[in-house]
Amino acid sequence: MEDYLLTKHEDCLVHGSLIWNSTELLFYQTIRESANRSRQMKILKKQAQYLALQNQINPHFLYNTLECIRSEALIHKVDTVANMTEALATFFRYTISDLDRLVPVSAELDNINNYYTIQHYRFGSRLSLKIDMEGDTNQIPGLYIPKLTLQPVVENAVFHGIEKKAGAGEVVIHFILTQQRLLIQVSDNGVGMPPHTLNTLNDRLARNIPSSDTEKGGIAISNVNERIKLLFGDIYGIYIRSIPGEGTDVNITLPIVRSKDEVTD
Repeated sequence: MEDYLLTKHEDCLVHGSLIWNSTELLFYQTIRESANRSRQMKILKKQAQYLALQNQINPHFLYNTLECIRSEALIHKVDTVANMTEALATFFRYTISDLDRLVPVSAELDNINNYYTIQHYRFGSRLSLKIDMEGDTNQIPGLYIPKLTLQPVVENAVFHGIEKKAGAGEVVIHFILTQQRLLIQVSDNGVGMPPHTLNTLNDRLARNIPSSDTEKGGIAISNVNERIKLLFGDIYGIYIRSIPGEGTDVNITLPIVRSKDEVTD
C-alpha cells in the first residue's frame, strides 16, 4: 500500500511538473511572439516611412508648385487643370503624412475620391467608381481602419485590371458591417488573373510573407495585408478571388474599431 501511494505521489509530482513546464513554455512563447510582432511592426513602419520619404522629395516645394499651377489655371479659367491640381495636392498631402496611424473610414474614402478624380482625367468615361455600404451605414464612416488600406487596392484594380481591359471598367467598394467584423470588398470588372497567379498571391498573403515590391509607386497590397495582420492578428487580412476575363474581388477583413486609442502598437 505504501509503495502504491509513493508511486502515485511520484506520478503526481511528475505530472504537475510537466503541466508547470508546459505552462511556463507557453508563457515564454507568448512573450517571444509578442516581442517578434512588435519588432515586425516597427520594421514595417520604418519601411512605410521610407517609402513616404522616398516619394516625398520636398513636400513644401511640391505643394507650393501645385498651388502655383492651380492659381495660374484659375486665372486663365482652365478649371479642369485647377481641379486636377487641387486633387493631386490633397492626395499627396494625405499619402505622405502619418502613415502609422488609424483613420476613420470617411478619411480613407475622401482620399479615394481624390484618387479617382485624378485617374478620371486620364481614363475619362472608361473608369467609374461606386461605393456602397451594408449594415449600420451610419456607423461605418466613423469606424477606424489602417491608413492607406483602400487606395493601394483600388490602384491595383485600376492598373492591373481595368487598364488592360477593352472598354469601360468599374471599381466597386462594398462595406459590410457584421456583429464582429468590418468586411470590405474592392471589386473590378477587369481582366482578372489566371489560377496559378491567384493561388501564389493568396498563399503569400495567408503566410504573411513580407514584400518590398511596390506597384506603380504605391504601397503594395502585401504591405497592407502585413500591416493589418501585425495590428490586429493573423485572422484578419486580405484574400483575393479572381476569374480570368471577368474581374477580381479583393476581400479585406478587419475588426470593428470605434476609436484609434483601442489599438496600440
